[in-house]
Formats: sequence, structure tokens, C-alpha cells
Amino acid sequence: MRKTLSLLALLAGSGLLAASALGTVSQSPPEKTFRWSLSVDIDHVDPALAHDTQSWALEYATGAMLFNYPDAPAPRGARLVPEIAAGFPAISRDGRTYTFRLKKTSRFSDGGRVRAANFVRALQRARKRRPETPAARFISDVVHFTALGRDRLRIKLRKPAGDLLARLAMPFFMAIPTDTPDVTDGIGAPVVS
Repeated sequence: MRKTLSLLALLAGSGLLAASALGTVSQSPPEKTFRWSLSVDIDHVDPALAHDTQSWALEYATGAMLFNYPDAPAPRGARLVPEIAAGFPAISRDGRTYTFRLKKTSRFSDGGRVRAANFVRALQRARKRRPETPAARFISDVVHFTALGRDRLRIKLRKPAGDLLARLAMPFFMAIPTDTPDVTDGIGAPVVS
């Protein structure tokens, strides 16, 4: 009885081994294609209006903010780093005024240089649009913002806010061309980024 069971186990094992050898014909893994439909999967391509996960993934991949989170695992990926800003801002003694210097090497997809006025335009659009943008609540404590020349941006708050840099890292506030129009339904693709 033992010999019979051993012989059956040996035959079954040999059969499985032979079958697995035949099944290992070189097969390439299935091709992975990532497809998005701008009419179905993305709520908006306009940075001032985009507010769902897929839209933000697109904005993070194509836009640039003053500060951003590196594409890295934690803890490095959870710490803000300057993206278009040349470094961390100068903060006034009262903690209400932030002055940012911008890198002089940042460019848009059309070749134009990114300047402080591009961030001012993003903030203006987020604040002044009607109907109200999802971005408006994130800058409701901002009293004033202005470009100081080409490469410096100043933002003044009502009161100190330790989360300002994290809020500015949202795609709502990515650099946009200064001639980006205010349109009720938002701008369409392609977007200069």
C-alpha cells in the first residue's frame, strides 16, 4: 500500500513538473496602459477648479507650485521642499508676511519663464472667481499678495498661519500664465503648465 501511494505521489509530482515546464513558454507580462478621459475621469483641467483625485494627479504631474512634496516614500515624501521657490520664505516677526524668492531657471511648457506674477494670477483666480472656487477657502486668511519685481512674491495674512506652505502646495496655486482668463466653466485643455 505504501509503495503504491509513493508511486502515485511520484507520478503526480512528475506530471505537475512536466506541466509547469511546458507552461513556462516565454510570455511577456500584459501591457499596462493608463488611460484617462478628460470628459469622464477629470472634473477640470483648470487648476482653480480641479478638485478630485484624478484631476489633482494630473495637476501634480504637469504643474509646479512654490513648494511641493517629493515623489518619495515617507518620511522624505512627507516633508515640503521648495519647487519653484528658491528656498524657504522670509517671514516677518509678527508671522503674517511671507516673502518668497523664485528660482530663475523655472519655465513653462511653452518656454516662458515662471515669475512671481504667475503665482499672483493663480491666487487672483482662486479668490475672485464666481461661482466660488474650491480653492477660495484655502486662502480666505490672505489679506494681500503681490509680485515684487520678477522673482519675489509677498503674501500677507490676517494672522500667523503655520500651514500656509502646505496650502500653497495644493494644485490650485500652481504657476499659471498671467493671461489665463477668468471663465465661469474654467479653462480647457491644453493648459500651459
